[in-house]
Amino acid sequence: MTVSEIRHNSEALKSEHSQVKKGFNTFFGSRGYQVLPSAPLIPDNDTTVVFTGATITPLKHFLSEGVPSPGVAMVQNCLRTKRLEQMYDMELIPEWTHYFTMLGVLAAPDQKVAVAANAMDYIVNHLHIPKERVRVLASKEDGDLTNPWKEEGFVIEEDTQPMESYRWKYGSENTVGRGISFEIQNGSLPSRELGNIISIESPDGEIKGYEFGLGLESYLASKHGAKKPMEVSLISAIVPFEEGVQEKILNALAAAVVIAHDGIKPAGGGKARSVLQKLVKGLSYMLRKTELSHDLIKDWANQYEVVEFGGVGVVGNDIVDWVTTYNMKIEQFIAHSTNQVYAKKKRNEDLSKLPAKLKAYGESIGIAQEDLAEILPMII
Repeated sequence: MTVSEIRHNSEALKSEHSQVKKGFNTFFGSRGYQVLPSAPLIPDNDTTVVFTGATITPLKHFLSEGVPSPGVAMVQNCLRTKRLEQMYDMELIPEWTHYFTMLGVLAAPDQKVAVAANAMDYIVNHLHIPKERVRVLASKEDGDLTNPWKEEGFVIEEDTQPMESYRWKYGSENTVGRGISFEIQNGSLPSRELGNIISIESPDGEIKGYEFGLGLESYLASKHGAKKPMEVSLISAIVPFEEGVQEKILNALAAAVVIAHDGIKPAGGGKARSVLQKLVKGLSYMLRKTELSHDLIKDWANQYEVVEFGGVGVVGNDIVDWVTTYNMKIEQFIAHSTNQVYAKKKRNEDLSKLPAKLKAYGESIGIAQEDLAEILPMII
């Protein structure tokens, strides 16, 4: 099935997601790994992150308690919301998705050889990716991690990325990671990173465990020859992928849906609420720049909530209401600012201090900095 066919077949796309998740759990479960259920999107006991952004997030406690041998496995829905300011650059279309699914294991310190063997077996024999298409990217300092792959005939590319590409942080002064990445060659399409194996250590080199993980959407994109993981994201089961601005809007909309589904609202304190506020403002901006109607966005959001979580889709109603409320604030700001400019000009007063005053007013009612930067020069 081609990527075009799977995009227009919502049941086929949902089935692909389900099969990959089930197959991952079955593969590692049959090798003795304890298969754990997915964790909440908002971590219960980890204040170092706002959202669960990787399988390691809910598994960190094993790093201090000890990882049971051979390890634990998990399929985890993840959310990463960095660079939200890029929503205001309509020329910039991200390669990544905010919301995605990660397949990961945390192996015990005694599983160094086994985790590499299992990863190779899973990639080549379960996912059916020929080793000729796989490139292992690593630092030459980490030969202990690349040697098993080299011995099995995989191509190793050393030091083709900056050193930080091979090093990871875990929100703890006592835990660091050094690892290798797997890149999949996709013919005429750009190569795509599939996943990693990371040696999780204390600063003095004591091994705490080994992490193997990969992105479900990245794998499906490679499998079907898609340009981007967004093409095979579950939201594309609702809205057939359209590269460009619509893709950008749907990326932000999916993130807003999953946060709102968790009961978060864009009001009050808290980091999760703050992120949702930014997404709502960004959606407002992008919708003002396009011809997509609010009713269409509401429908997409509600349908996507059903596909992603089951039940009845309702959060689209809330998201559109929040966007509408923010748009009314912008109209309030424009009316207030226009009146201020008119009054000062009528009295022949100096306008030099007015931009700062209006900016402060806009901030006080919650207008995004990016909107203020665009609106103020048109008024003054």
